[in-house]
Amino acid sequence: MKYAYYDDASGDILGYYDESVHDHIPSPNIKLSDDEWRDCINNNGARCIDVTPGNAPAVIIYATPPKPVRDVATDKITELSSACETAITSGFTSAALGVEHTYQSDRDDQLNLVGASTAGVDMAFKCRDANGVWAYRPHTAAQLAQVHHDGAAIKLSHLQRFGDKKDQVIAIADAPALTDDEKRAAIEAVVW
Repeated sequence: MKYAYYDDASGDILGYYDESVHDHIPSPNIKLSDDEWRDCINNNGARCIDVTPGNAPAVIIYATPPKPVRDVATDKITELSSACETAITSGFTSAALGVEHTYQSDRDDQLNLVGASTAGVDMAFKCRDANGVWAYRPHTAAQLAQVHHDGAAIKLSHLQRFGDKKDQVIAIADAPALTDDEKRAAIEAVVW
């Protein structure tokens, strides 16, 4: 007969024993069928014993073991960074032309805006009006500078928001008063 020796508080399996090999089998233990034995051995760390009060001990399957808190925090920071990048490159509005227009802000658009605003001359620049029409519209040098300023302010606000969210995640991961499960849940609750 084969047995699993387990922690009676957590249900974690601490060892496997076969009475044909071992003279002493520690307690608490549970008898295992040959199929249960093979399953537990082949899925070591993914099986435990149900130690719920009132239930008879039985082998149960763990859900996927939880990720370490540091990994959850790293994943969340990566997710927030991606959301920040999306926010930065999804366009912005400026009323530099007297009414709000939308300007593109992917990496090339940002470089084009910097070049246009620092040229110090009047020129047409692409934007979308309230009707959703994209067109190159005349801008004065001052208007281009204002569009650049407005875009930079929006970008900075997104970067600051990311920094605050990242700091929040790190603080949760380092919080000594929280259990790992509480930390994981609190980190997952941080959204862009």
